[in-house]
This record gives sequence, structure tokens and C-alpha cells, in this order.
Amino acid sequence: MQTRGRYHSRLARTQDDVEAAQRLRHLAFHGQDGLDADRFDSECDHLLVEEVGSGALVCCLRMMPLAGGSEIGRSYAAQHY
Repeated sequence: MQTRGRYHSRLARTQDDVEAAQRLRHLAFHGQDGLDADRFDSECDHLLVEEVGSGALVCCLRMMPLAGGSEIGRSYAAQHY
């Protein structure tokens, strides 16, 4: 865990953590409650940023570990570019 000012960051450790990230993504992309889940979630590490005082999740991102550049084609972004 990394703390700086009002926020700390950590990697998701549980399925509940991943679902919290999926809920925040859904709210950000669709403006309503729900889960934004796809096939990439299980392959990625999820970084969560929480407000220290409340514990509220305020930011999330996911990172897909790749062995090398030749694997970029299996990433989420590869669908769009």
C-alpha cells in the first residue's frame, strides 16, 4: 500500500475488491449503478485508490502483465487500435 496525502493505493486482493472497481468503472462510463465486467478482468492486476478518511474508492485502473511486446494484441486497447 502506498499513502500520499488524503489517498492510498493498493492492489486488489479479493473478488470484492475487483467488484468495487467494476462498480466504479460502470458508474464512470455509464453514469449509473452496475458492474462493468469483461474477460480482461481476470487477467489483470487491479490498482485501487481510496480516500484515507472514508475508505471510499475514488479511482481504479487495471494492468495486464505481458511477457513482451508481441503480446500487446491480447490487451484491451488492441480491440480499438
